[in-house]
Amino acid sequence: MVGSVAVTARAIQAAAPDLTLVQWRLLVLLSSRGPLTIGELAERLGVTSSATSRLVRRVADRSLVRTSRPAADRRNRRVALSAPGRALVERVIAARNRELGRVAVDPGDQASIDRLAEAFREFA
Repeated sequence: MVGSVAVTARAIQAAAPDLTLVQWRLLVLLSSRGPLTIGELAERLGVTSSATSRLVRRVADRSLVRTSRPAADRRNRRVALSAPGRALVERVIAARNRELGRVAVDPGDQASIDRLAEAFREFA
């Protein structure tokens, strides 16, 4: 697991040098789960809602996520991955998968690479 974190950190560094691992985790959550409220994100990240609000603001300032307030409940903000955010997640995952594929599986065996990539997405 530690090795996969290091590989992911290198892929993030190459794609977005100033993106933190916590910001990356937020992007991956939104990529895999779809739009979430601040409270849902806080619960999944294991931090407070106020810390999550600050995190979302920093990532939104980079145009990697967008926020909205549903008409039915204006108190809750929903956070969704933006097109640039999705593109960044895809670039980092592709770079990580290439590196892991070279190390962990036969590069010619696409099915093995795909299974490994899915397993790491679950841990991200």
